[in-house]
Order: sequence, then structure tokens, then C-alpha cells
Amino acid sequence: QVDEPLRSRWLALRPGITDPASLAFADEAQRLARAHDPDATYVNEILPAKVQASVDYGERATLVDDAAVLAKSMLRIVGGRDAGRHIVDGP
Repeated sequence: QVDEPLRSRWLALRPGITDPASLAFADEAQRLARAHDPDATYVNEILPAKVQASVDYGERATLVDDAAVLAKSMLRIVGGRDAGRHIVDGP
């Protein structure tokens, strides 16, 4: 579950095309497929982590950060999960 203060901060963010949380949870479907209880796993583990990551990024992101995440997202779409990892994470 996502607590109300964090939920409010998350809802106050301007939506974007992508963010580090989207990249980190690109394998969400596979995680849920492996889970004993996919609904509980999503509500209790994945959603809170995604919301926290989105808030952390959204409250500090710069234009350079946004460009790097967008580039990494594009590379991931074209080249697979590990493509573009060095852009944000370093070599």
C-alpha cells in the first residue's frame, strides 16, 4: 500500500513519458507471473516501490536527468533490457 503523504506527492508530479521507475520495473509482468499472489505482490511491493522511485526522481530531476532517462528508454526499446544502461548508471 502507498501511504497518503507519498500518494499526494506522487499525484502532484507532472506526468512524463518515462522515468527511472518505468525502466526499473520494465520486467513487471515477469515479476508478477512468478509471484504466488500477483495482486498482493503488485499492491504491497511493486506499486509502493514505483511510486517512491517516481517521487524521488520527480522532485529532483533536471533537464539533463530527463534527457538521460529518455535516451536510456529509447535505447532499451530498440536494444533490449541492458541497452543504454551506461547512460544513467555509468560504465
